[in-house]
Amino acid sequence: MKIKPILLLSLSAAIFASLGFAACGTTEEEIMNQENAISVRYDCGDGNFANAKDLTLHDVIPLEKVAEEDGKKTLKLVEPGDPKRGEGASVSFPSYTGYFLAGWYKTKTLRVNENGEPLDECGELVSVSGKAQGYSYSEKWDFDNDVLTLDASKEYNASEAVLTLYAAWVPQFSFSFMVPETYEADGVTVKTWKEASTKTFDPTVQEGTLTLPVDDTKTGGLKLNDIPEQRGKTFVGAYADEACTNEWTATREHAGDVDEATGTAIAPVQKIYTTWKNGEWFKITTASQLQTSAAATRYFELQADIDFEGIAWPVAFSSTRFNGAIYGNGHKISNITAKQTNISATFFGLFGSLGEKAVLDSVTFENATLDLDTGSRVPQSRFGLLAGDFSATTVFNDVSVSGKVKISDEIYDNKKDEVSYANYSLGLLFGETAYDSDGNPVAHGIDTSAIACEVYVKTQDADNTKTPAIEAHVEDGIILLDKVQQTA
Repeated sequence: MKIKPILLLSLSAAIFASLGFAACGTTEEEIMNQENAISVRYDCGDGNFANAKDLTLHDVIPLEKVAEEDGKKTLKLVEPGDPKRGEGASVSFPSYTGYFLAGWYKTKTLRVNENGEPLDECGELVSVSGKAQGYSYSEKWDFDNDVLTLDASKEYNASEAVLTLYAAWVPQFSFSFMVPETYEADGVTVKTWKEASTKTFDPTVQEGTLTLPVDDTKTGGLKLNDIPEQRGKTFVGAYADEACTNEWTATREHAGDVDEATGTAIAPVQKIYTTWKNGEWFKITTASQLQTSAAATRYFELQADIDFEGIAWPVAFSSTRFNGAIYGNGHKISNITAKQTNISATFFGLFGSLGEKAVLDSVTFENATLDLDTGSRVPQSRFGLLAGDFSATTVFNDVSVSGKVKISDEIYDNKKDEVSYANYSLGLLFGETAYDSDGNPVAHGIDTSAIACEVYVKTQDADNTKTPAIEAHVEDGIILLDKVQQTA
């Protein structure tokens, strides 16, 4: 049997999906007032038919096409959107952005709890959520097994629907990502949670699996996977409860479900309580990880000794003001070479400058080399093996440094043919020290006895006999340069 669906817009306009019943030129009024025909009404609620709001679908069926047996006519209905409707399938397909269809039901009532208090569509008290009251349904229609039974002796008119079925729309399931926040109330610091973001999905077409962060072996950081990023913070853990006692790991399945008897959602929103620590943190086990993730404001925890033999030291360290941290955990970083080639450099070293928030803790820099290949045209530029300079608030704790400072004999003004080291502050460890608010030098507590200094010839002559044009000597960790008088 073929069924004629009619979509009515406020009972004044119609969209027809012809299935061979209505003759050419048949009007909406003629169809809806047919005698010896029945109509089944589908109420889409806040959803859409034909991608338009406020449409109601009517299936109009002539009784002559309904089979009769034992004084009864029985008819199996075809669900809206079912391919069995042929050309009418697409136009009758129900949709509602942000929701999925739980089914079609014979009754629809406002949703309340056992005390008669209004509930929203997620089962929360309206007085708490502030949302509109939702609906509850009953007597779900089974399109595979249920049949519509009619009295064969009764007269019917299509204008009066013999059955109305209501679409039960359920909000898409979601993971709600909660983050801690604090605020002041009457002089008291209150800790609470706020929703940072959500991830929604349609459980009828998607799996509700949440993948939690895992270690990123390339960077030493974390792959957040389905956990949304919190800018400037590092993920610590995810929990099922506000008290953070039930931790989640690896993957997690959404616990939401649909109560088929009532067409309502059960726990459609699953809250995930996430904890974070300030800063971007990385656990480093290889030189490649440190090179890849290097940045001036990040925090690094060494998990092993790191060897930079044959691997370039990050420019993100050597040419910037570092305000991050390296927690060595007793490990060492060895065989580092940082080469200065920028004629506009203001500072340079393993770290260009160690800023106010920089921390170096329990770490050894072993066999490190600062190669001053090129001087800088910037007056008062600073160069040192560990850093060009440091701040009075830079934290040094159990730090040791060994290696050498190599100085090219061409870091002077060739045009004037004189040493221009007055433009530089050079040091074994730092090019310039820091001073406290009283003008006193700040102690860094790092021994410089294992740091050597040497001058080399940058451009050798054909006989390979050229000697450096300058010489260096060290006084209290400061490197002084003098021009060497060349003999004929």
